[in-house]
This record gives sequence, C-alpha cells and structure tokens, in this order.
Amino acid sequence: MKGLFIRLGAFVMALAISVPASAGGPETSVQTEYLMTLHAPLDAPQAIDQGLLIYNVPPGGWVEGPRIKGKHS
Repeated sequence: MKGLFIRLGAFVMALAISVPASAGGPETSVQTEYLMTLHAPLDAPQAIDQGLLIYNVPPGGWVEGPRIKGKHS
C-alpha cells in the first residue's frame, strides 16, 4: 500500500508464564512493554464481497513512542 511508511526499531516483548502449585489451577502472567502509538488515516473501505473489505491507506500519519518518532506526509 503506497503512502504508508513505518520504521520500527527492535521489537521487544517479555513473556513470562508461571504455574503456581496452588489447588486453584494454572495461572498465566504476561508482561508487556509500551512501544509506540501509530496513527494511519484510512479511506472508506471498499467491499469486495460480503466477507472481504479493502482499506486504502492514503499518505499521512505518524508514529511516536519512547524510542521512535516519525511522520509521513
């Protein structure tokens, strides 16, 4: 799709799964890290059939986070 430019640094997500020895059953814990906010404007969807919509991404948009900042015009 023309007009969308996203440059992402290293993607880091820590996943920790723990299963305690309690009688209540297994428990899962997931730890995440905020990477960025992405804004990409979308044109109205085009219906190809009942189960398929196509979204065009026009020029414009931005990305911003602790270690990344960018803008496309």
